[in-house]
Amino acid sequence: MGKSAFTSFFSGTMGFLFALLVFFVGLPILICSGCFGTLAFVGSQIEEEQQNNSTTINRPPSPAEKNTANSNDNSKANPSDQSEKENGQRTWVSLLKESGKGSKKTVSFKVTGSNTTLQYAYRDSSGIGASIFQVAVHKASTDAIADFSAVNESSESNSDQTRLRLNPGTYYLAINAANCDWNLEVSEYLDSSDERARILIEKENLAQKEKQKLKDTQREDKAKEIIARRKTVEKKSPI
Repeated sequence: MGKSAFTSFFSGTMGFLFALLVFFVGLPILICSGCFGTLAFVGSQIEEEQQNNSTTINRPPSPAEKNTANSNDNSKANPSDQSEKENGQRTWVSLLKESGKGSKKTVSFKVTGSNTTLQYAYRDSSGIGASIFQVAVHKASTDAIADFSAVNESSESNSDQTRLRLNPGTYYLAINAANCDWNLEVSEYLDSSDERARILIEKENLAQKEKQKLKDTQREDKAKEIIARRKTVEKKSPI
């Protein structure tokens, strides 16, 4: 019986000591593990945030972003150029005007290779309808023929136009005419990037503004006249 009591006491004591050992040893380990886990999580979050920040700051712009930035800079730096491109004003510019009664060569004129036309008119002066009117186009630098028969007619009279398909360069016309009076004009459809067109467009715009200003003045004068008439009628009417 004494032996059983001793065994029970010894077993209980060993269990208590083992529990204390587990408590004092296992608890710090558990706490340290939790601390290390927390520190690792916080560190990973900080590292991820730094990577995101560095990516946002150091990421090179894409081609689309570069184009957008360049277009924004250009629109801010050159608003007049952008406005001119958007407007795209074009007009017919007269390059050459000539008239005569017989054959002749014209002065040189320069074309850009755009839409170039030749307008012409001739009238028989023989009285028998035996007129001839022919036009050839030559290169001014070499006298080479660029268009052998831009116009080739023989009748009593006619007025028409034809397109000259010319490469950019300088040309002149050779007119072969008999028994007729004639006149012609070479024109090209140019945009405002050409100085000749720009000057003409400015003149046309100025003329339109002056015309509109005159209309506005006439409208104001008419309104003032109507008001003056009403006041006159009101003064004459009995109270």
